[in-house]
Amino acid sequence: MANPKRPTSKKSKPTKKPSKKQAVNPNPDRFVDAHAHELMGSTYAKRKPLYEREVILSEFWDTIIPTQFESRGWVSFLTDVVSPYENMVKEFFVNVHDIDDKLFSFYSYLRGQKFQVTPELVARIVELPRVSHPTYPYWKSRFPSFDFIALLLFGFPRRYRGSTLDTVISLLSIT
Repeated sequence: MANPKRPTSKKSKPTKKPSKKQAVNPNPDRFVDAHAHELMGSTYAKRKPLYEREVILSEFWDTIIPTQFESRGWVSFLTDVVSPYENMVKEFFVNVHDIDDKLFSFYSYLRGQKFQVTPELVARIVELPRVSHPTYPYWKSRFPSFDFIALLLFGFPRRYRGSTLDTVISLLSIT
């Protein structure tokens, strides 16, 4: 026996696709928002930060580098370098937000605390004098050439071998 035809009724609306739920920040003490948490898992967790290392300033005797470090009071930063806590460094960077290019400042969020990072704050924390009028011998819109940088640092051009700078002075260049 054939099924009787059902009477036509109001057409039902097609079911809506479930909307994407707003991502939830699983740990508000560690991350400023869900995006920062996602960045930590997708990008920063897989990368190792580059740590500072001790620098032997005397190895740069033939450059203007020692003079610049001494005149700016930076020599103390070249030795006794302390390794930071890797997770805190990563959390600091994933939580950077509200970057202000005019004031050279930004906000970060670390262990439940939001704070603004400014050049003045960094100078105060590391007890460094600020350079009141930093001057660079090139325009901001154009980077200096390698030859220009080598000439500025060493006083004469240096050979560049693809990925390394030849810093050995040949006897021919002295005479």
